[in-house]
Amino acid sequence: MKNKLRKSYLSASKKLKKNFILDSSSLIQNTLTEELSFLNLKNVLVYSPYKFEINLDIVVKELKKKSIDLYLPKIFPNKKMAFNDFNEKHNLLPNKYGILESDSNNYLHLDQFDLLIIPFLNVDKDGFRLGYGGGYFDRALEKVFEKPIIIGIGYEYQIYTESFGEPHDIKYDCVITEERIHRF
Repeated sequence: MKNKLRKSYLSASKKLKKNFILDSSSLIQNTLTEELSFLNLKNVLVYSPYKFEINLDIVVKELKKKSIDLYLPKIFPNKKMAFNDFNEKHNLLPNKYGILESDSNNYLHLDQFDLLIIPFLNVDKDGFRLGYGGGYFDRALEKVFEKPIIIGIGYEYQIYTESFGEPHDIKYDCVITEERIHRF
């Protein structure tokens, strides 16, 4: 079922109009920035957009203004993921999937994050995430006992009206789309 969902939503993503993507991205980021203004944040995980994921340029700019430390996911062999420093001192290099990663050697353990902003292909009605199928985020979060706030950003059409979540799947605290905020 999950593989069928992935294929269906990847196909639908290819049909998105450029104006819709740009307008939605700005709206979603502005909503997220407003939501974050109420939080006391020190360490935040962001991501480099892949394929049709929402850009984070507005969010990153606002978080940097507040001197919040930002980190990016970085993948390693054996499907491992770590989270390293993301600032102007470090280069961004594409990984094997073409996703930009920081070349920093300054890593932070997930227990030290206040907020994780994690993209998705789908979210079910209960807030469980469906990604591209590699399981990187799921494995990285499985041994974290005190999970930070987890927010997803994407399009309303990516919200699935049924359940597909499994115990190992990431569950969002909220998901922000161009239409509304879904709280779980």
